[in-house]
Amino acid sequence: MEIDFIKTELQKFNIVDAVISKMSAEYLPLKVKGLDDKEGLKIVHDARIIVKGKRIEVEKKRKELKESSLKFGQAVDGEARRIIALLTPIEAHLEEEESIVGREKDRLRLQAEQKEQEIIEKQKKAEAEQLAVIKRELEAEKERQAGVARQQYEAEEKIRAEQKKIDDQKRLIAETKLKKEQEKEQEEKRLIDIEKARKEATEKARIETELRIKRETAEKLEAERQAEIEAKRKEALKPDKEKLLNFAKSINAIEIPEVINLEVAKIIGSVRVSLGKISHYLVTESNKL
Repeated sequence: MEIDFIKTELQKFNIVDAVISKMSAEYLPLKVKGLDDKEGLKIVHDARIIVKGKRIEVEKKRKELKESSLKFGQAVDGEARRIIALLTPIEAHLEEEESIVGREKDRLRLQAEQKEQEIIEKQKKAEAEQLAVIKRELEAEKERQAGVARQQYEAEEKIRAEQKKIDDQKRLIAETKLKKEQEKEQEEKRLIDIEKARKEATEKARIETELRIKRETAEKLEAERQAEIEAKRKEALKPDKEKLLNFAKSINAIEIPEVINLEVAKIIGSVRVSLGKISHYLVTESNKL
């Protein structure tokens, strides 16, 4: 009775040898062909999961059945071990096939690292050879430069002398420019004073004109007097007018140096334009006198 009970309980594992044999027949021939065999890898993985699931079911059922009695548990353990012993080679085979991809990846990685190291070694060797060539070229260049050191020194001395000459010219031009700017400021101030005096004279003339309108008799006499004063003024201004014209001529006669440097030439050009404006202004204003 007890044996019949045990047999009945063992049937609760819900897996028979025929099923395991079928798994062996189906899963043990499975192979992963290589790193790129994704489909084969998936089939092996899915099969392993199925076998693993069955093994886990057996373990769970074993624990469940073992709780009845020690003897029943021993029978359950024996059956479980027997079944697991049958399942283990299948699972191990599937795990082995599944691990092929990992091992192949490791092999390819190691192979790539070895190739990379070989490339690095070749690069180091090439760089060392290149450095040796550069060193020889530098030594040859050093010897050549030693032969022309004196010529280079003399050339540098000549360049420094030319640079000093150019700097002196720049300083002279700058001083001339500053002087002209100061003269221009003074001239502008003088023109402002003249304009102010002209406005004051205009206002005064307006007032005097209004007075002349009120005093018709005095207007004629005052006009004659003003005409006489104006004639005397113009006569007195003739020497100063000639001085202005001569001043303009002297400005036009200034000899402007010819330079090569573009920056200096620009400054000279600005000075030439300023002198031309001053000369033109002197002539124009003298004609107004």
